[in-house]
Amino acid sequence: MTKKIRKYKNLKTLNSALINNAQSNDLESLKSNLLDIELFVFDTKEWKLKNLSNLLFMSLKHCSKETSIFLVDELLSLGIDPYNKVNNTDLKWELYILTSDNIILNCDYNNIYNVYKLLDDLGFIETIFSNEKSIKSTIITRLISPLKMYDNPNRLNYLMELVKIGFISNDLLKECIKRVYERTKNNNIKRNILTSLIRDIKLSEIGI
Repeated sequence: MTKKIRKYKNLKTLNSALINNAQSNDLESLKSNLLDIELFVFDTKEWKLKNLSNLLFMSLKHCSKETSIFLVDELLSLGIDPYNKVNNTDLKWELYILTSDNIILNCDYNNIYNVYKLLDDLGFIETIFSNEKSIKSTIITRLISPLKMYDNPNRLNYLMELVKIGFISNDLLKECIKRVYERTKNNNIKRNILTSLIRDIKLSEIGI
């Protein structure tokens, strides 16, 4: 029997390669590199239980569809339901990162819509921890972060594009702005930024 040759110097470099595979949607390399785990660890199942959820998180936040589907199936084959953190009590911290809100908060802001659609396609939106309104509220709150919006006006353009295509409703947008506005009552700079946003929304509603 031919002895397998190590492609990577140590487990750390293999882990880095796996993360890169997940992020870049390189499914074939991901499958190949997962097979090499047995060259570095005795209990490959234990390693997978503790690390596959992180790889899935990386894959989802980068909108890598093929690797995400594969990793969901891998977790399910190990008896781990990535959609249900309650019944996986031994792995609740590892699986917490797979909540839709957490993925939305960590992906690139200008890729939020695509990431949301992938989460929806794979069934991560309507779970015990998430629903459509809560996730869309998370999206809005992230995009209207006053100082980040001030530093990067493109965040507002992206948000208004999501409103334009009907992904976000004006009512939910106003509700989130009001909530953020109340939290910034002691910061005039942030309030001024939000006031400007409210004015822009009102003008857009009447076609100006």
